Amino acid sequence: MKKLVSLALVLVLTLAVCAASAEEWKFTRPVEIVCPFGSGGGVDTALRTLQPELEKALGTSVIVNNQPGSSGVIGYEFMMKAPADGYTFGMVTASHVVNEANGLMSSSVLDACEGVCRLNAEDYVLLAAANAPYNDLKEMGEYAKSNPLTVACISMGGSDEFALRLLFAELGVELTMVPYSSGSEQLTALLGGFVDMILSSPSECLAFVESGDMKALGIFNQTGSAVMPDVPSCKDLGLDVDFQTIRCMVAKKGTPEEAVKAMEKAVEQAVQSETWTTYMANAGMDPASYLSGEDMMKSYATLLEQVKEGKELAEKAAQ
Repeated sequence: MKKLVSLALVLVLTLAVCAASAEEWKFTRPVEIVCPFGSGGGVDTALRTLQPELEKALGTSVIVNNQPGSSGVIGYEFMMKAPADGYTFGMVTASHVVNEANGLMSSSVLDACEGVCRLNAEDYVLLAAANAPYNDLKEMGEYAKSNPLTVACISMGGSDEFALRLLFAELGVELTMVPYSSGSEQLTALLGGFVDMILSSPSECLAFVESGDMKALGIFNQTGSAVMPDVPSCKDLGLDVDFQTIRCMVAKKGTPEEAVKAMEKAVEQAVQSETWTTYMANAGMDPASYLSGEDMMKSYATLLEQVKEGKELAEKAAQ
């Protein structure tokens, strides 16, 4: 009996120590978050909006390190080469899902990373110059059948290209995609007349649409956008296209569990701030799109399966 009591006490004390250590993790130097895309894009904007609130919650400074290239692969590999010491985190998006499905990453996010959270999910919107001779996706498709058009694409081989090809297949057209490295670059390209269209998100382009400098041709979903209610969804136009981008924070496998949990807790606090909720509201994003680390990994796995299935169907159709 004494032995059983002693074992029980040891177990209770062990669990208590583990719980305490998880709560006691303190960041003692700056934390780095690798952004695998350039400045001005959706991921960069989200991180820099969150940054000051996250610094308050963590009690230390946060460095957003932009490492763009190869549709997010360069930033991912940069994070994976960093020490798993609790001071380096990174972002993965739908581009990484597509890259993983295409075998373009050195490891699977599901196998090589620990989930921290999904910050948000956001719709795609296709934009054209204000004076373009078409006003929605279907009109653009008809115009493109007899007129060559170009569209900027940040993540060639990633989610942007995947979303565009879904649209091209539905419209029965093929447009020339022009690679750019950041959201700000492609916005400048459209304003300067260097491309006919760009693929963006409401949070990146709303100001340009409201000012009349650009026109939104359609939202890549079946429900429309609360922040752009006058822009038709693909369902409104009779198009079977429904694809979102996701913005998730992860840590390299082997990172102390206490550090991952401390970051997750800090982000949960930061996303409750007025700064973040205002940003989400202005971008028309649903606060419910935020997910915990465990649920984020489940959503990533689900999206990966969807992309793989879509890829297989496209390959069969091409045969």
